[in-house]
Amino acid sequence: MKSTVSDANGVVSVDFYLDDVRIGSAADVTNPALDIVSTNYLEGLHKIGVVATDVAGNTASVSVNNIMFDNTAPNVSLSASTTAAGGWYCNMTIGFSDPGDALVARSGIASASMSHISLNPNPTVYAVGPDAGSKVQLINISNTQTVSVSATDRAGNVTSKSYSVNLPFEGGVCSVL
Repeated sequence: MKSTVSDANGVVSVDFYLDDVRIGSAADVTNPALDIVSTNYLEGLHKIGVVATDVAGNTASVSVNNIMFDNTAPNVSLSASTTAAGGWYCNMTIGFSDPGDALVARSGIASASMSHISLNPNPTVYAVGPDAGSKVQLINISNTQTVSVSATDRAGNVTSKSYSVNLPFEGGVCSVL
C-alpha cells in the first residue's frame, strides 16, 4: 500500500491501519509505503487507513472501505465419458468453482486451461472456461494419459491438478482414475 502525504512544516510519521488496528509505519515519510500480505488476515472485506502526523502533532487521516482479501484458490474437477461404444474419443468435462464467489461478486474464475500428453510427447494445451462445465474432446488417446487442469481466479489464486484418464486402446469406456 502506498500513500502520498505533505505538510508545509514537514511530516514526521505515517501509520497504516487495517480494520482500525495499526499494522505498521512507513520507513520513509517522503514516500510512504507498506506491504500487506493478505494471507496474514481473514478473507473478506476490510478497511484500510493511513494517518499522517506533522511536526506540530497535527494528524490527518484517510481510509478506504470494502477492500477484498480473497486468498482461496478455485476448485477444479474432471469427469470423462466416451462418445460411442468402442470409440476413440474421450469427452472431458472440466468443472470450476471459486469459493471466493461467496465473499464478493468480483471474484470468480478468470482463466482456465487443460493439457494432456498423447502419443506425441509435447503436451497439447486447451484454453477452457472460465464457465463450469467446459468440454474438451481428447482424440486417439490410448491406455492411460495424464491430464492436467488449472484455474486462476480474479484475485490471482491458482489451482492445478493432474488426473489419470484411461481409454483402452481398442476403444471402450473412458474413465478418470
